[in-house]
Amino acid sequence: RGVTNTRYVSCKQVARMIGRFDPSRAALIRIEIIIACWARTIDYHGLTNVLALLTPPEQAAVIHRLGPLQTFDEMMAVGFYELNLEIPGERFVFQELVHLAGTEPGEPEESMLQMTINGKAAELNKDWLVGGIPEHSVIT
Repeated sequence: RGVTNTRYVSCKQVARMIGRFDPSRAALIRIEIIIACWARTIDYHGLTNVLALLTPPEQAAVIHRLGPLQTFDEMMAVGFYELNLEIPGERFVFQELVHLAGTEPGEPEESMLQMTINGKAAELNKDWLVGGIPEHSVIT
């Protein structure tokens, strides 16, 4: 912990550190390395690459511990999301995803594929682009 209080690290260095531990035996250590280093990581855009090295349960633990606002990066917004819109941070992430879908080339619906609302298949509602995002839903 002393090192993370006095030095800065890159995502590449964090990836090397977690790569030294076997996920089947040291999952908690791998998670703690990322948590301990996060505030001193200089290239947060690389978090997606670090998360890709983790198992799904490890990824979920890191995202839960750091929070949706700390782990969301609009430059690397591709991937699977499960967002509870009653939680302010998760609602903000969804608003950003909708905003990005509206500014991408092509139709906004093409940016958000295989979306569900409360477990039912759904498409991007154009009213969401102007602020009418649902308040009590789980979006995947």
